[in-house]
Amino acid sequence: MKKIFLFLTGLLAGLLNGMLGAGSGNVIVPVLEKYYDMEEKNSHATSVFIVFFVCISSTFLYLINGQFDMFDALPYIIYGIPGAVLGTIILSHINQKILRKIFSIFIIFAGARMLFK
Repeated sequence: MKKIFLFLTGLLAGLLNGMLGAGSGNVIVPVLEKYYDMEEKNSHATSVFIVFFVCISSTFLYLINGQFDMFDALPYIIYGIPGAVLGTIILSHINQKILRKIFSIFIIFAGARMLFK
């Protein structure tokens, strides 16, 4: 039963990433915390690792289907890398309760944005 649940979770994460370009972490983090009893900081870091590979798959397919131009993405990559470094530093120092609140607010904001856009 656990393998089926993990399969469905992975499938859902991949579907969200492929269709929406985001959202995988919103599925993966709660699963890692509940079913693997991971601390929040570890679940966020592990989720990034998982999403990295899911994103590579989606990106490859988008690229071969001509759905984006790499040069349009370049500025976001250049500025996103320092943001990722800063986020990693903050994650290692932030209180777990504050992290949970930030993550919850982000999920609510993302959901509301999707509903009303």
